[in-house]
Amino acid sequence: MPTVTFDKQAFLKAIGKRLPDQLLAEKIAMLGTDVQAVTETEVSVEVFPDRPDLLSMYGFARAMRSFLGVKTGLSSYPVIKGKNVVTIDPALKTIRPVTACAIVRKLKLDDVRIKQIIDMQEKLHGTYGRKRKRMSMGIYPLNAISFPVRFEARQPNEIVFTPLEGTKPLPALQILKEHPKGKDYAGLLFNARAFPVFVDNDERIMSLVPIINSELTGRVNVETKEVFVEVSGFDYDVCHKALLMVCAAFADMGGALESVELRYGPKKLRSPDFTPRSMILTAAAVNEQLGTSLTQKEVCDNLQKMGYDARATTVKVPAYRADILHEVDLIEDVAIGYGYDNLKPTTPLMATIGAETNTARTERIIRQLLVSLGYTELKSFCLSSVETQVTKVGQMRRPLEMENPLTADYSVLRQQLIPGLLDALSHNRSNEYPQLLFEIGPVWTPEEEQRVSFVVCGERAGFTEAKATIEATLRLIGKQLQLKPYEDKLFISGRAAVLPGGFFGEIHPQVLSRFEIPCAVSAGELRIKEILD
Repeated sequence: MPTVTFDKQAFLKAIGKRLPDQLLAEKIAMLGTDVQAVTETEVSVEVFPDRPDLLSMYGFARAMRSFLGVKTGLSSYPVIKGKNVVTIDPALKTIRPVTACAIVRKLKLDDVRIKQIIDMQEKLHGTYGRKRKRMSMGIYPLNAISFPVRFEARQPNEIVFTPLEGTKPLPALQILKEHPKGKDYAGLLFNARAFPVFVDNDERIMSLVPIINSELTGRVNVETKEVFVEVSGFDYDVCHKALLMVCAAFADMGGALESVELRYGPKKLRSPDFTPRSMILTAAAVNEQLGTSLTQKEVCDNLQKMGYDARATTVKVPAYRADILHEVDLIEDVAIGYGYDNLKPTTPLMATIGAETNTARTERIIRQLLVSLGYTELKSFCLSSVETQVTKVGQMRRPLEMENPLTADYSVLRQQLIPGLLDALSHNRSNEYPQLLFEIGPVWTPEEEQRVSFVVCGERAGFTEAKATIEATLRLIGKQLQLKPYEDKLFISGRAAVLPGGFFGEIHPQVLSRFEIPCAVSAGELRIKEILD
C-alpha cells in the first residue's frame, strides 16, 4: 500500500483546524487509514488501494475536513465550459483507445506544490493506474501547446521528440531503450503495431503515451499559471475518475477548472464532469449489516460526515470516489462516520464448523502435484474474447457473450482454460524455455464448471509429457487412465486423446502461429467434477 507524506503545517491549514499530534493521529486512523508517523514537520499515512482520491494532500485534507465537521457534505467543483477540442484517432482502438482531459487556470504554483503534483501523479500511476497499464496521466503548461490537440496512433519511426530531462530529439524506439522511464515502461508498448501520442496543432509531439512527456511542451514550473491535463487508458470511466481526482486537487489549490470537448468520431463528450451519482440507502439496510438501530437522519448525518450529500434515502456520491460500487460500500462509510469503536459486539446465535469440500480438497491436491512437477500456477480473468476463445483455437461453439461489454478483449465468458494459457505463453516469448503453466478455475459451457488445465512449451512439449501429467494427476486421486483417440482443431491429428472427464494432446502448429508462439506446446484439460465421479 502506498505511503503519502504531507507537510504538517500545510496539511492543518488545508483542513482548517489545528489538532494536537496525538488527536490528529487518532482522527486519521478513525478515517480508515493507517498512520505511519506524525512528527513536528510531517504527517505520513498509508492509504488503502480502494481510496486513490486520498493520495494527494488536498484529497486527504478534503476528507478530513468533512470527517472533523469543519465542512461536511459534498464538495462542489464548478467547471467552466471551454472551447478547446481534443480529437481521438479511431486507430487507437486496439492500442490505448480513450482519454479524458481538462484545463486548469489561475494556478499559483511553487516548488512545494509542484512536488505534491508529481507525487500525486506517480502514486496514481502506481496504484489506481496499475503501473500505467490501466491508465496514465500527463500534465502540460497550457502556453506551450496549441489547440486543437490530437490523440493519435503513429508508427514508431514517425515519432521523434526530446523527452523530459533530455537534451536532444530521439526516435521513439531509442527513448524506450535509453530513457529511464522508457526502460521502465517499454513493456506496455511491447505488442503495439503503432504507438499512442498526443500532438498539438503545430504538429509538436506532446508525449509518447504512457511513457514520457516532451521537454518542449510538458515541463511545468513555478511560472506556469495554466495547465492541460490528460488521462489515457482503456476504460473511459477509469480515466475520467483519475482526472477528477487530479482536477479536484488543482481546484483545492485555487485553480479554475475548464472543460474540454472530446471528439470520438461522431461522438462528443465533455470532461471533466463532477456530476455526482445518486444511490439509495435505507436505515434498515444499514442496521441489518451493522447491527445498529440508527434512524434515517443519523445515517444521513454520518454520510454527510464522510463527504456525501445525503437526504432521506437518496445519497449523492462524489464523482471522484472510485471505490463506491455497491450499497455495502456506502454502509462501510456509515460505519466509519459512526465510529467503529461505537459498534457493539454480539455473539452469533448460530454456530457452525467449517470443512473443506471434496472439490476444494481435490483442487488443493492437484495444485500441489503440478507445482511439484515444475508447473507455475496462473490466475487469469474469467472474461475473454471471441478471438482467443474461438478464432485462434479453431472452435465452432460460441461462448456466452456479455450484454454490454466495455471492450472486445473482455466480451465473453471463457469456455476453456487452454486458450488463456496459450495467450499467456504468447506474452512470455522473451522468457527462457521450457515454460510449464497451469490454471484451476471456472469455465462456462454454458453451465459453470471447475476445470484444471496445463501447458508445456519448449523441447519437453509432446504427447508423452502431457500423458504423464494427466496420468500422475489421475493416479493421485485414485483414478485409472482410459484413453481414446481424439480429433479437434486445437490439436495435431493423431496426437491427441480423450478420457472420461478431459482431453490432452499436442497443439496444432496453426494454433501456435495464431498465438505467435515459436515453440512446440502440449496441453491438457480436466473437468474436476467428472474425474471425481
